[in-house]
Amino acid sequence: MTNEWKTPPELSWLFEVDHVISPSSFGPDRCTLFPADATDEELLTTWVSADEGAYVALDEML
Repeated sequence: MTNEWKTPPELSWLFEVDHVISPSSFGPDRCTLFPADATDEELLTTWVSADEGAYVALDEML
């Protein structure tokens, strides 16, 4: 999975999502997604995380 994915034009009505990949030496890496324009306060409750292997690239779903 690459970190270079950009929102395709046909999905431009959606909000932009940013991500952080947290490497782990004890298990799978974890990817956390959150709105790119979220405030610090919003980031406390507006995010979702998944371990590597529990998700696929969006372009595989289109």
